[in-house]
Amino acid sequence: MGRKRLKNNITLKNIWYTYPYRYNQKSSHYVTQSQFRNIAKDFFKLLSEEMINSAYEYKLPHRLGILRVKKFKGLKRQVDWGLTNKHYKEENATKPSGSKSFIYHNNKHSAGYTARWWWTMNKWVKYNQIFSFVATRSNKRLLAQSIKNDNVIIKYKE
Repeated sequence: MGRKRLKNNITLKNIWYTYPYRYNQKSSHYVTQSQFRNIAKDFFKLLSEEMINSAYEYKLPHRLGILRVKKFKGLKRQVDWGLTNKHYKEENATKPSGSKSFIYHNNKHSAGYTARWWWTMNKWVKYNQIFSFVATRSNKRLLAQSIKNDNVIIKYKE
């Protein structure tokens, strides 16, 4: 029997409730919840762009580890479903029966490397099975687009 995973995501709304100056409107550090959210969104957007374009490694506070983009040789070939389905439809138009052959990505634009968002946790992070990092879809798409168009993969470490 597997361990049940809790899905308690930390959102900017949760972080706002830990902000110490949220009640003191006379403080110079006071910001509303929407201002706090906008500042955080802008910061995270700039941070992710810097990590993608300049291979910046962000050291997380409180010894939680390092967040970066990591490149590696693909261990498993990925099926290019767009080309495979297109080829299969054309093949079936000419031949009614045939086995489906797969077309794989070759990553020639990046010399066979792929890249992913990577969180290197420090060994002293307690309960490291509880925490996980999943990049947003927009950040994943931005990384893929930068690798294909700008060849930024040569900047990343393995």
